[in-house]
Amino acid sequence: MSNEFANFESDALRKFDSLTNVSDSSSEMQDLYSRCLLIPDLCIQIQKAVEASSQFTSKIKLLLPKSSQELIDTAISQSSIALGVSGDSLLTLFNVIIKTKNLPRYSTWILLRNVSESALYARWLSNSNDLRTLIDKGYTAKFHSLEEQIRFLNNTKHANQEVTDTFNAQDFKVRQIFQTHISLGKELGLLSSNREAPILERPSSTSLFQNVHGPVGMQDVRYLFNVMSGVVHGLDWATQFVSKTETIKTWEEATVTGMKKLAAVKSVGNPGGLVLILNISLLQVMDATNNLFKIAEKATA
Repeated sequence: MSNEFANFESDALRKFDSLTNVSDSSSEMQDLYSRCLLIPDLCIQIQKAVEASSQFTSKIKLLLPKSSQELIDTAISQSSIALGVSGDSLLTLFNVIIKTKNLPRYSTWILLRNVSESALYARWLSNSNDLRTLIDKGYTAKFHSLEEQIRFLNNTKHANQEVTDTFNAQDFKVRQIFQTHISLGKELGLLSSNREAPILERPSSTSLFQNVHGPVGMQDVRYLFNVMSGVVHGLDWATQFVSKTETIKTWEEATVTGMKKLAAVKSVGNPGGLVLILNISLLQVMDATNNLFKIAEKATA
């Protein structure tokens, strides 16, 4: 880990510990605001970690066969992409909450699902102490990426009556790459013998939230993922759970007074849940960023 990121992470965690977590809406909004102020610097660290980790694949070119090198490159690059999605969503959140002084009722939860889910996938991909694990994860990541791309191409065919030669050529190329990837899996012992699927399974989105780095240690927050997914799909129980009518009023009053501590305001929703998932999201992003810096250190070792 770079000294700069270590200092940033230490300072961020210290700020987290100093923030209040009481049940009145004004304090929860103060927490939300304070955490959001960390986002721009965290996004800078993400970019630096992505750039630093890319040096690792350059170093291993002379140490491993090309196929293994490409799988490691896949694990690192897909982790970087997922972390980039998290950072982009965080910046959107920052621009809305800090710059416009708005607290949208539902889209805040949707953005935080993007942040947390992508960060947890990036953390899973980049969490490895050896090259073999990176190879396994790279193979699994590429397998499912190609599967999804083929599904996209199939659906595109169904949606368009006229398919161009260029499309057919691209479709053929992707399927050819997929078959080559299956053959590579058999050759390296990464593919299940009784079904054409990777031995190392990609964790489901829900399972990623089962054991996450939270404010009080490792926590099971699958229920929060259920809520965020429910909001994405417009389910009544989820939208009721995150309803923040009074909280929005408190937020507006707080921004006018410069985020000074306000008297307790009764909340009809669950603003504490929003603060918790933002806290957890930031912690997962920092964990994944830390993993990429650790990979980069191997390139200079």
